[in-house]
Amino acid sequence: MERFTEQDKSTIARLSYKPMFLFNTEDVIPLCPSAQQMDLLPEDLGKIYRDYAERKEIDISTVLHDQKDRTLNVKITARTVLYEGRSYFLGELLDITGDQTKLFKMQRISYIYQLMLEMTQKSAMLESLEQVYEFILEYAQRMVRNFEFCSVMEIRGGIAKVVALRGYDECDCITDIPLKDTFLYRETHGKCDRIANISDLNPYLDNYYPIRVGEENEKVMLQSTISVPLRVHGKLAAVLNFDSLYKGNFNEDDIEILTLVQANIEMALVNCKLYIQLRESVSHDCLTGIHNRLYFEAYYKTADKEHMWLAVFDINDLKPVNDSFGHEWGDRVIRDFAGRLSGICRENELVARTGGDEFCGVFYGDSRQEVCRRIEAIQQEITQKPPRSGDMEVRYSFSYGLEGCDECEDNSLRRMLKTTDDRMYEYKMDYKRKNCHGI
Repeated sequence: MERFTEQDKSTIARLSYKPMFLFNTEDVIPLCPSAQQMDLLPEDLGKIYRDYAERKEIDISTVLHDQKDRTLNVKITARTVLYEGRSYFLGELLDITGDQTKLFKMQRISYIYQLMLEMTQKSAMLESLEQVYEFILEYAQRMVRNFEFCSVMEIRGGIAKVVALRGYDECDCITDIPLKDTFLYRETHGKCDRIANISDLNPYLDNYYPIRVGEENEKVMLQSTISVPLRVHGKLAAVLNFDSLYKGNFNEDDIEILTLVQANIEMALVNCKLYIQLRESVSHDCLTGIHNRLYFEAYYKTADKEHMWLAVFDINDLKPVNDSFGHEWGDRVIRDFAGRLSGICRENELVARTGGDEFCGVFYGDSRQEVCRRIEAIQQEITQKPPRSGDMEVRYSFSYGLEGCDECEDNSLRRMLKTTDDRMYEYKMDYKRKNCHGI
């Protein structure tokens, strides 16, 4: 039997628009404010449980009474759940006493809240922005009617990039659009601060191409759209679009529905970005953006050791840089070196920052000379193009040690690091004797 938890109870209390109850013959628990407002007689719901207790699910219309003895015609959809060790019906009640227009709207809103509840539960399992964008479209297209096409555009650097779509032929879809040319931007005069329902797109189609529809690939223009801005920490992060080939195809109900789900969608984006940041913080160095020691050690254990070379690096004389120019320049040197190391990496190769000015790398090559040439090229590059800021530049160099996994009987990381550290120490001593590099 499905378990109903306190977390489920809290989520329903926060999200449910439609009255929801837990009930059996002994207990009736209103789960949200709208359920409490109904003020129903517990005996009525207890009788329903008693009559249908052998069923796992019910979908019935019946008559209930409230504490003021008023009669309510309701539709009850319920399923059996286990809460605090006891069997209950978890039921949604729809008051059908009013007219059919109100009924239809309540049913639609109730359905939207069901989808929002699903979104809240499932969005926690998403691990990438690509998954989030597809997830948004999967649910959003079930919430809006009368559209033929929908898409999500990610906003970066003033560019709206189409990252997920439905209905469009990919060759018809312009993937990169200046934000200022989007329907949302133009309709809101650059503010992008509200949902835009544009019933006639003809004034906006000067920068757009026709799309192909039907078996004969007839070229037509979009006629109406509804665009939803999605913000993360107050900044425009994406735009959700619903497009139609017909004018005036969206109405105020669509805006109301999308306003309801907008915050849920934004929360899914926020949570995913936080997850990615957390994952990055575990595996990446926050100063340089390259991998950290923890990730490097895990990577080395599973990496192919054939033709592998392990290198350790140490930036020479970083302390004088900090003392002379300040720690900001010291950090700049560290970031500069990390970027140059990353720049020589090929497929399956990896570099990581393992300490203050210490780095490790995994490289592949047929010989020591081949890998050394790639590393020494960085020394030459630093000499020729040191890091600069305005008229100021700082020259630096580095020492390194290199050892091949094929050359060692014991190629465990512990043993390899000991060998490469020794080689690096020799390199550094030679550097100090020659003093041909440095600041």
